[in-house]
Amino acid sequence: MRLIRRGQSTAEYAVLFAIVIGAAIAMQQYVKQRLQGSIKKYTDEYVTAAQNPVKFEPTRTTTSSSKTELTMTTAKAGAAKIASGSDTTVSKPTD
Repeated sequence: MRLIRRGQSTAEYAVLFAIVIGAAIAMQQYVKQRLQGSIKKYTDEYVTAAQNPVKFEPTRTTTSSSKTELTMTTAKAGAAKIASGSDTTVSKPTD
């Protein structure tokens, strides 16, 4: 009687294992399609962006500004100041 119970338990595990393997195989196809769809979507977006770059906007203005001051001291001449500068501002008109 004990041998029959052991065989029944093994058969139940085999059926359970087959169900799990079947579910994994079915999910593999779903996951594969989903992954391929995501890759295609991002690839299409990249290609579209590369084919349609941002156009030149003649109404956009650029201005730049910065200020740098450097003081140098030498033994004979004393102190000397060097100054340079530029401004940077980017503005786009609102519609």
